[in-house]
Amino acid sequence: MTQTPLPLLTEIVHRWHAAAVLETVSPLTPDASLRRYYRLGLSGAPVAHLVAMVFDSVASPEHSGVGAVGSDQAYVELTRFFRAHGVAVPELYFDARAQSVLLIEDLGDIALADIAQGKEPLPFGSGSVELLYRQAIDTIIRLQSIPAAADCFAYQRAFTAPQYRREMEEFVDYVLGGPGEPASAVAGAFFDELAEELGALPRVLAHRDFHSWNLLVAEGRVRVIDFQDALLATKPYDLVGLLNDRDTDALLGQEAYWRLVEYFQQESSYGTSFPSDYDRVLLQRDLKVAGRFRKLVTERGLDRYQVWVPGTLRRIGRTLERLAQRGDLSPKGQTFLAAVQGNVFLPEVESSDEC
Repeated sequence: MTQTPLPLLTEIVHRWHAAAVLETVSPLTPDASLRRYYRLGLSGAPVAHLVAMVFDSVASPEHSGVGAVGSDQAYVELTRFFRAHGVAVPELYFDARAQSVLLIEDLGDIALADIAQGKEPLPFGSGSVELLYRQAIDTIIRLQSIPAAADCFAYQRAFTAPQYRREMEEFVDYVLGGPGEPASAVAGAFFDELAEELGALPRVLAHRDFHSWNLLVAEGRVRVIDFQDALLATKPYDLVGLLNDRDTDALLGQEAYWRLVEYFQQESSYGTSFPSDYDRVLLQRDLKVAGRFRKLVTERGLDRYQVWVPGTLRRIGRTLERLAQRGDLSPKGQTFLAAVQGNVFLPEVESSDEC
């Protein structure tokens, strides 16, 4: 479906609530390519607005563990599971998966990222941007504290060392210039080691894509969307996504950033390995993201992603240096740091004046 599916939405709204009349349909811009969203204005219904989620594909994400679970099934099951455990996800009003449509609660358009960037004002009574991020961190901790459930598929799929390793390969291909470049062999040896270290860390339930654009603020409360890819990952995984996606670290500022990192460590009762674990998880994510953004620019002409590449490369340099200063960077890591710092194509890696 490339057009607004008006007849289909009209039918589904009527099936949900016989007295409901579909008055308006407004396309919303999705952040995910597998789904489209429409805000529906209604009369004669229990709510004046709701959102129709239309699935163009139900492909499941890459992971290790249980067999493939389509994203539509995952969304429905996880909505029920998370709401039962106090996670602030949208209410599911009507399940029309046979027509690739779900009707869900309308949480508005204000993402946490919009508030952090100053595009939207702070909601009344919310206190500060930092307090909203603390709410988000509380949600991460709540997710991690849910008792493992044998009947929830999210506990049966997980990130593994081979997947962590594959995610970093695009850094070689699109940032370092390919396997033939001198720094690539050095990178490969370090990436093998880093992936094994991450694969050996304890796993907890993670959202998988927990960043400020996937957190909406409604009535002063942080709400979670796009959670259908949840799985087991390292304990810092969602925190790293929250505080470092795109330019979030710079938007927060150095002092607030580290206060939020410390808040998570204290509230989650993380042990003494936290600084090293956090930096390794952050490093792997940034290596993946830098490669992915460059790929989107190079292969698909999506130039808007280029704006976030320099900041991501700077974080890679700072993270490597922190690991080295603590004595947590292996000889292979030190060789990789020297290689990227000496690469004329990566001047950003040598800049370490931010978070």
